[in-house]
Amino acid sequence: MRSALILKKDAIQDAKDEVIIADTLFTIDDVRKLIGDYSKIHGIAKAATEVPLLLGCKIHELSDDQVSLANAIAVMRHAINPDAPQARIIPVSAQTFPDDVTKADVGKALMAYAAMYDGVGIPLEQMHATLEDGPKMLMKIFGSSVTNISAIPADPISYAKAKAAIEAAIIHNPYKREAKNG
Repeated sequence: MRSALILKKDAIQDAKDEVIIADTLFTIDDVRKLIGDYSKIHGIAKAATEVPLLLGCKIHELSDDQVSLANAIAVMRHAINPDAPQARIIPVSAQTFPDDVTKADVGKALMAYAAMYDGVGIPLEQMHATLEDGPKMLMKIFGSSVTNISAIPADPISYAKAKAAIEAAIIHNPYKREAKNG
């Protein structure tokens, strides 16, 4: 039987292997919910002793900054399901973006998404995955009024956020598309 401390080290290493860029802010309640899920699986007594070892502190001592909360969420997710691919979550407030990204760069990223999930050389009207998923990606970042590249606020940081979200979608396939290329 592995100790919880070793499990934590493994979870941290696994968390470094992949990255998920979050589009919402985390709260301590998100961590508490996962602790509740862990308790349901392993029992309250075991959770009471192992959760502080997993998190490195008691829940009331956990820092409420976004990076700490994201790391706690990643560790608890891994503790709940060690066999699932685990990811390091980068909260919105902790992300930094380059200030030289252009609208054209976002277009290139979206065409890379289209190449991956619709295929290479497909006419625009046949890019069903891209036409459906592109607006979803943009709305997650900018709200329901931004559904195409032209509606993105015309500044390099906004373009960088959109490009990063599209690139993350290519890697993580959040819409569960079949890859046509790659």
